[in-house]
Amino acid sequence: MKLDATDTAILDLLKDNARVSNREVARVLGMSESMVRQRLKKMTDGKAMRLGLVADMATVGYTAAVIVRLRTIPSKGRAIAEAVAQLECCAFSGLTLGRFDVLIYLIGQTRQELAQLIDERIAPLEGVVDIDVREPVGSAKQRFELVFLN
Repeated sequence: MKLDATDTAILDLLKDNARVSNREVARVLGMSESMVRQRLKKMTDGKAMRLGLVADMATVGYTAAVIVRLRTIPSKGRAIAEAVAQLECCAFSGLTLGRFDVLIYLIGQTRQELAQLIDERIAPLEGVVDIDVREPVGSAKQRFELVFLN
């Protein structure tokens, strides 16, 4: 779906304040409230946007996070990424280019929980050749308004 300048302006207003009313968006952009509703429906139906919730990890009990990079047997990478994606604590699992084949982001309540999960559920997967685990200790930037919607 291709967005025009008005669609982008609506998204910009929602990005700044997701609770802004359609009436307020219409007032700011000089259009009717029904036109705002129509455009939001078009963007939602076209999977250009999805309204959702962003929660603080620590507030909901997740105080540990790791980035896991896997080297795999080439023919097994996709199956491994899909198997890991089924784990409750998996926030991201996907294929990547470079020295590693699969990139994973895991969240959990403790570091020990994540270490045990890696040892017991990921390392034994058929086709895993090498595991590299990194623990983020700070973040300079994290964007929530842009994601790939499936």
